[in-house]
Amino acid sequence: MMAVSGKTLGSFDIFYDPLLREQIMAGQLAEHNQRLLYDIWTTFETRRSQAGAAKPPVPAFSPSKFRISASLDESLRLKAVTRVTVKIGPNPLRAFPFEISRAEKVTAARIDGSPVELLFRESPRARPLRADENDGFLVVAPDLLASESVHEIEIEHEGSVIASPGNGVYSVSARSNWYPRGGDVFATYELVFRYPKRLTLLTPGDVVEDRTEGDWRVTERRTTTPIRLAGFNLGDYQKSSSVSGGLTVDVYGNRGLDPALEPHTRSTTITQIIPETTRSPRREITTTLVERPTIPDPLGRLNTVSADVSASFRYFSELFGPPPLKTLTVSPIPGTFGQGFPGLLYLSTLTYVDARERPASARGTNMQTFFSDLMVAHEVAHQWWGNVVTAESYQDEWMLEALAHYSAMLWLEKKKGPKAVEDLLSAFREDLMRDAEGGGPIESAGPLTWGYRLETTGDAEAWRIITYEKGAWVFHMLRQRLGNENFLKMLAELRRRYQFRSVGTANLRALAKEFLPARMSAESVDAFFDGWIYSTGVPSLNLSYTVKGTAPSLRLSGTVEQTGVGNTFSVDVPVEIQFAKGAPQIVWVRTSNDSASFSATLRQPPIRVVIPAGTGVLAIKK
Repeated sequence: MMAVSGKTLGSFDIFYDPLLREQIMAGQLAEHNQRLLYDIWTTFETRRSQAGAAKPPVPAFSPSKFRISASLDESLRLKAVTRVTVKIGPNPLRAFPFEISRAEKVTAARIDGSPVELLFRESPRARPLRADENDGFLVVAPDLLASESVHEIEIEHEGSVIASPGNGVYSVSARSNWYPRGGDVFATYELVFRYPKRLTLLTPGDVVEDRTEGDWRVTERRTTTPIRLAGFNLGDYQKSSSVSGGLTVDVYGNRGLDPALEPHTRSTTITQIIPETTRSPRREITTTLVERPTIPDPLGRLNTVSADVSASFRYFSELFGPPPLKTLTVSPIPGTFGQGFPGLLYLSTLTYVDARERPASARGTNMQTFFSDLMVAHEVAHQWWGNVVTAESYQDEWMLEALAHYSAMLWLEKKKGPKAVEDLLSAFREDLMRDAEGGGPIESAGPLTWGYRLETTGDAEAWRIITYEKGAWVFHMLRQRLGNENFLKMLAELRRRYQFRSVGTANLRALAKEFLPARMSAESVDAFFDGWIYSTGVPSLNLSYTVKGTAPSLRLSGTVEQTGVGNTFSVDVPVEIQFAKGAPQIVWVRTSNDSASFSATLRQPPIRVVIPAGTGVLAIKK
């Protein structure tokens, strides 16, 4: 790393890391919304790498098996020993980097049973550079370990990773890194938990043993299929289960209400003035009216959530192939978010509450759709997108969130019809065009491939809106171009080809070309990716046309004018020609800031010619 003092920009840093895909990075430490962040200005490859002379980095070591013995005391403080089997890469190795939640402390480490050194480093720049709440450390062997050799690394760690807001509701804060992890790899897991028997503990895998020891319960689970990571959750739960088509779904809900969902009692004071009379003086009578709202039922939608998880789980299995684990366990978590880990989902406690009993902030039409329909299917879809297929780099992570979000929209379309999806797309477009904190529309904060760098662009919502909502738009538009059948075949092939592997945006572009209809050129896919994924911009489109001649040889001629985007923005947009009878005819027009002309021969007069802006293409209709 090199620190530079600039006259105009102040102090900033330049990093070089030969192990990264983009080896050079420049940026600056900055504070945003009272949070220290690292504003990354640019990242790029070295000339040697761009020329193809540099070989892609090979992992220094590969974990293949985790054995974790964990105990939770009465206060639910975690104390654990993680044993991980690793294979050294092609070069001898002495230092092994791991990550773990900042809420924990690593106390000891051994390699093949012998104590080894631990190295920690705290840096004011390191933490803001990270996109998570984890810290790194090194396990250092006394001597180099031979290439291709296999070893067991044992790490002791402890900390408070569980919080309780009250009412017997619990939250695991360190969901992905409650144990040391070295890289994003697929491995098998053996998990043993000892915890208070008054609670139920959930984690992926088949039950090997489940026993009670006085006031304690010991549960051992094992995964036979390699998974990306292992999460856990616990609480005082009620359970709803279903089995269908060889798939098991266990949905757990809190018996107690998340305190954040408790409605506030409202009091109204009324003062009545009694006028003075000959018999009594003027008086004031004060009456306080107390409104006690209905307390939401924390299990009000338990069976509905269970049915939706089970149905979407089967639906995605039919579309994308078998899930990584045949049993899917679902658990509640306080907050407004969800997460989908292998075999274990975390769903917001809002999804379990009847829509009419949710807080006012969650009762809008779009919010109701999100908590009642989208969130469940989105997290289920992560069993494939994120837990079978992973991202090659931070620049490709948008694909997994966008695929999960659009998969959820496919499920919504199946349940409620195309109009429900069109309404969501319209709402997404409005979000993308909303003014950002730093000025300009949120969509212009940066392209999809910026990933977590969007979090430092000046708007707290930029990353979420661009990744989830523009990402969903991208897959919707790709579906329009490929056709529904080819699009679904492409997704199935994406899962098959990259099962338990990482995928990049370039891989997706190449795959889309394989499923392109004959009417479209491979060059149109390049234009699509350049315009919608690697760039920013939402165009305003104006259509004009004329129809001449007589049926069945009518001649339609028209132009599409594009404004509101840069001079290099150019994409294919669909012009939809609708008739009184039969299916509409689509003409694809390549736009530019110069007027684009098109023509078509029609067998019958059109009743309407439109660009489906807002439903078929991410654009604004002028």
